Amino acid sequence: MTTPTDWNGFFEADDDAPYVEDLDLGGTWLLDLVAAVDFLRRGDRNGLTVWDALEEASRWWAAERVSTIDGVPDPDLADLAWADPDALHRSLARLLDATALDPQRTADVALQQAVRRWTATMSSLHNEGEPWPRPIRWRDP
Repeated sequence: MTTPTDWNGFFEADDDAPYVEDLDLGGTWLLDLVAAVDFLRRGDRNGLTVWDALEEASRWWAAERVSTIDGVPDPDLADLAWADPDALHRSLARLLDATALDPQRTADVALQQAVRRWTATMSSLHNEGEPWPRPIRWRDP
């Protein structure tokens, strides 16, 4: 005989045990970002740059921090403002503003989380969840 279990409490995050971002792995995540951009710019996201990826990662992180609707970031905050002439500046400013929200994050932790989550999302969407291959050397034609 099975007994009913309240699974909701099982899946909730324990606020007393926050994930600690290992900042020593920052170089690893940046290499993954570069590898992902190298892969994506050749196919699914033609013309993607490292700066585009950093902008998107920081925009998604800030949107996730400041507003969620049914557990997902508010699309109005997560979508790129196409007419913005300096989208990277605006996204980084929003990321820095969002670090002050409870629980507070430092800028290095916030940026690393953003990059780590972006590379994982892109891997899931465009690389069947596999690790990113290291970039190949670009040759001038």
